[in-house]
Amino acid sequence: TRSLTGRQPEMLSDNLSAALFGGIQYDEAGSSLPDGNIVAGNNDNLLWTGSEGRTTGTGEPFSYLPGTLEEVDNLYKLLSSSNLIVQKHTGTDATEEKFKQLGQGISGSPGILHIATHGFIFPEPELPDANSLPEKNVYSKSKNPLLRSGLLLAGANKAWQGEPIAGNREDGVATAFEISKMDLSDTRIAVLSACNTGLGDLRGAEGVYGLQRAFKMAGADYLLVSLWQVPDSETAEFMSTFYTAWTGGRSVQQAFGFARKKMRKKYRDTSQWGAWVLTR
Repeated sequence: TRSLTGRQPEMLSDNLSAALFGGIQYDEAGSSLPDGNIVAGNNDNLLWTGSEGRTTGTGEPFSYLPGTLEEVDNLYKLLSSSNLIVQKHTGTDATEEKFKQLGQGISGSPGILHIATHGFIFPEPELPDANSLPEKNVYSKSKNPLLRSGLLLAGANKAWQGEPIAGNREDGVATAFEISKMDLSDTRIAVLSACNTGLGDLRGAEGVYGLQRAFKMAGADYLLVSLWQVPDSETAEFMSTFYTAWTGGRSVQQAFGFARKKMRKKYRDTSQWGAWVLTR
């Protein structure tokens, strides 16, 4: 426990790299790599294995979030001006393939990972009624809690609505289970700018199983996550305030506290900004 109180404040250094995902087109099909080669699908995506098949959808499509494009555009300018090496993935370029490539190179995973998108989480499924018709919602009915939460990337609506995926491309739905198998050991902070990213199944003394646990299993140090549905525009404002304070010389903890204090003064309704929590 002594090491917890003796940690040094996490200041921003100019040798960090950053990867930004936002302004994602969910209706477009998953794309291939820049050289035209299609990345083989990850068999760890258990949503499409077993008797369910790859044609079981889950519901309404996800809508485009214009505020997330503004969010990552502003962050790109801010972080680039702070001498950070920044990669930005938007539109149809923000694919699951690009996301899963993080941490696979010699340089390791980015020091800052910011994902502004839709997130999903389903509660633990109830026991089926013997008289009810079987449901084919593979996301909400999974027994594994890490398969009932995730993030949406480019082209996700096709798989989400049950349409088959061409070739061996990823489906655009990055579940917590898949994320937990990534190598993000060099990532100082992962910002999950989406709804309910801090929630999951509570498993006694083992803690919460969901996106938060997945990113910690992958190796990320700090996590900035939400506890309920968050508004698009106010979230972009909160993130801009946080990063501006961090690049301005404050530590991660100080920048987070500053952002909450500033949003509290501007918005009396805490639901517009109070969902965000910083964990380590």
